[in-house]
Amino acid sequence: MRSSYELDAKLSKDDDLRFDEDSYSLKNTLLLYPWSRERKVLSKLALYGRADMSTHFMDEYTHFSDNKNYIVLDIDGNEIEREVNRSKVRSKIAFFPLRLKEGVGVTYRFPLSPTAALTLRGGYGWQQDYNQKHTQAFPAQ
Repeated sequence: MRSSYELDAKLSKDDDLRFDEDSYSLKNTLLLYPWSRERKVLSKLALYGRADMSTHFMDEYTHFSDNKNYIVLDIDGNEIEREVNRSKVRSKIAFFPLRLKEGVGVTYRFPLSPTAALTLRGGYGWQQDYNQKHTQAFPAQ
């Protein structure tokens, strides 16, 4: 299992400390060796399953150097929000988009030396992308 969290922080002389982006990924792989070590060729053949996830935990904002007026539209062009004299606009919602990946297959390990090996893997995988209703912000006219 491997878990990775990245956080992007910016500090400038005109602003306070600002956390702009974060990302989280979780990767899991399970190997199952069904044959015993007595079978030389088959003992290196395994079945595998994997599950991965990637998302972010905080809302993401676009910051402006000067205050702006903006309009937020959904994917169909309908107005959701209208703001006046703002210094930032939310560009991503926490946890979305959420991407899940799964896969199953077979793998074969060729030992080259006691410290090195070559592994060949083949299988079938699929993924799902979950997203809240997508919005876009435009400068107000």
